[in-house]
Amino acid sequence: MSPATKSESEMKVLGIYHSVDNDGICSGAIIKKWCEEKGHELILHGTNDRVNAPWDLIANSDLVIISDFSYAMKEMFAINNVSELVWCDHHKSAIDEYNELLKDPAFAKPIMGLRDVKQAGCELTWKWAFPKEEAPYAVTTLGCYDCWRWKEEDESSQKAILSFEFGMRADAPEVGDPKWEWLLDEDGDPELERIYLLKGRGILDYQENMMERINSTGSVIEWEGVVWWAVNCHQTDSSNYEKQVAMLKETVNIHAVLIFYRRLGGWKYSLRAVDRDTDVSLIAKKYKGGGHAGAASFLADNLLDVLQ
Repeated sequence: MSPATKSESEMKVLGIYHSVDNDGICSGAIIKKWCEEKGHELILHGTNDRVNAPWDLIANSDLVIISDFSYAMKEMFAINNVSELVWCDHHKSAIDEYNELLKDPAFAKPIMGLRDVKQAGCELTWKWAFPKEEAPYAVTTLGCYDCWRWKEEDESSQKAILSFEFGMRADAPEVGDPKWEWLLDEDGDPELERIYLLKGRGILDYQENMMERINSTGSVIEWEGVVWWAVNCHQTDSSNYEKQVAMLKETVNIHAVLIFYRRLGGWKYSLRAVDRDTDVSLIAKKYKGGGHAGAASFLADNLLDVLQ
């Protein structure tokens, strides 16, 4: 029975969302808002674990909503066979794998939801949940940041989008925080939005000074047929390297940025494309990772030989 025909009292919903960034957490908050308005029973499961799906929760749910995230695609189809599944996502490698498997008769049952690499997970989740309502400022701004559309805006708009993103990162409200209810209201919350914008601007000013020092330690490398600006730094955004890459491109054709750092049990690699012809998701997938054409990542036990 589909969610459209399931009665309100019967519906048990499991909401699975990407718990490590604003886009994913906003997606989880939208699922919460939808279930509360529909009167559905909800269990929320924030995760970044793409291997261990919560099958005990899945088996006990009438509807599973997965936003800004996915498990291995064969497992996604298995979930779709156990419970009704709605999947809203924008990660290119996962969408490509889904479309390929859909050609196989063994995986012929389509998964409901919305997938589009040009829109963020929170934007797609909002469109699925509230198709007749205009998305609030927080959803469109966080989505614009996460999908890199902010780069197409004028300088003033870019500053505002980045400030809002980083202001929210500093506060880091969890899905159950009442602030999400205010931000996802029909008119948003102008005062809270202003606070995040001001807080984010201070962070950006500090970060710009810090990145000048970090970039001084980077190097140009060639790896997997791509020329990279490689920097050993923990948890930084690719936009922090744009000025450095622009200077380098006057003499070297840089295709992408490779950000790497040591973490418990191995190394984290974040790949960010500089030009439109470089699809870093294909490289990440080769190393059992994934992501977007312009931004992807993977984990490895050891430091890459080219970086040693």
